[in-house]
Amino acid sequence: EFTVIKITTDVPNAAVLETLSMASLFDFYGGGILLADITNGGEANLKGAFFGEGAAGIGAYLSVSESFSGPTYDGTLGFVRGERANEQVFGHFDNSGGARVYDLQFIGYTVDGEGADRVVRDLTYDDGFSGIQVVESIGGLEPDSTGYQQLADGTEVNWGIWDVDSYTVNASAPLDVNWHYMLADNVSRSFFDAEQLIDDAGLNGEFTYNFVGGTQLQGENFASNVANITDGFFTIDLSTSDITGFGMDTDNVNLGSFITDMTTPTVGDLYTNSFSIQSTTTGANGVMGGYVVGTGAEGLATNISINDGANNENYFGTALFERGLEPDAVAITP
Repeated sequence: EFTVIKITTDVPNAAVLETLSMASLFDFYGGGILLADITNGGEANLKGAFFGEGAAGIGAYLSVSESFSGPTYDGTLGFVRGERANEQVFGHFDNSGGARVYDLQFIGYTVDGEGADRVVRDLTYDDGFSGIQVVESIGGLEPDSTGYQQLADGTEVNWGIWDVDSYTVNASAPLDVNWHYMLADNVSRSFFDAEQLIDDAGLNGEFTYNFVGGTQLQGENFASNVANITDGFFTIDLSTSDITGFGMDTDNVNLGSFITDMTTPTVGDLYTNSFSIQSTTTGANGVMGGYVVGTGAEGLATNISINDGANNENYFGTALFERGLEPDAVAITP
């Protein structure tokens, strides 16, 4: 089955065409798959076939209609299979007014390099308000900083920061915020997928996920306001997906150390970008969102948004947490 199909065009009323539900190969090879622009009313029919060794590519015929009685546009499309399973990118950056992107379902993106040298060069998404947004690095420039971690199963996670002067949003200079990104393969794209993966892997009991890297936390209003995560962990009961423990330390006196102020948080709260955190030493507070990554839930790839408590600075960044190989020891008392 096709779980997601999304095609962008410059056809009026049919700018973002996507599936309304999962579609079968039978439909694709037969009468076609219905795509729709749910905002503007346009529709399309997509049909075709796989080709190449190991289904390396797809050839397709697309017929697009602006409306029931409007003109029809027809053409052919080619798709090449990515080399990585369930690769996903996310991040946050200025969008000509401070909007942040936390939903990871981007329309598309470009990645260069392999291994520790993978870099996200551009991405396209629909913010649901202003329409399609194109974020692009400026040719010839490189990220201000990058990082990399390979998890125990071989899953690769990369992160980086594009300086405010090295990228554009819709071909215009952004406001004074750097673009942070994190890229991972083997991403469980929904909480349901994550629970199914954990169940299939036979993981039970509490496991600790320790902080292993990510982008520096940087201020929205003043570039000089920065914070480094010096330590952090999630404790998760993988039998129930409950988050039973959390802590994160920073080297910024205005932020301090964090715990969660939620009574019964779950991994599902990360998927809705609503895992709430609170400083134990200052008035700072924030939220985290993210995904389970790895073929056996080896990691948590997260984004972080923190207000410093004095209401004069907001910090943003990304953080990766890696699972220990064995469940946490449980004390048994007679």
